[in-house]
Amino acid sequence: MEKFGLNQEKLEKMNAMDSLLRGFKTNTLIPITINLGTAVSKMDVRLSLQTGDTGQVAVHLHGIRKEPSLNNKFLGHQFSDEDKKNLRETGNMGRVVDLVNPKNR
Repeated sequence: MEKFGLNQEKLEKMNAMDSLLRGFKTNTLIPITINLGTAVSKMDVRLSLQTGDTGQVAVHLHGIRKEPSLNNKFLGHQFSDEDKKNLRETGNMGRVVDLVNPKNR
């Protein structure tokens, strides 16, 4: 986290620790700085902690999207053309679907 200009105290002040420790993305955008030596980038991201195949925890950065990615599955649900239309027009899919969170399996 220190590589991104973050520490536990900063994350606690932003109320981000609870989401991270529960395995979810942060609820708010977190300002980070990535310093690659010859290039520095500042951006706002949502963070999550994920366990890799070896059991080691890694920080994942989730950038801001201009629009939702409705062509990809979301928690096991593939969006139909009607779902996509409804979400773009009203922000509501118009029906209830069963979602499967792979972290809770």
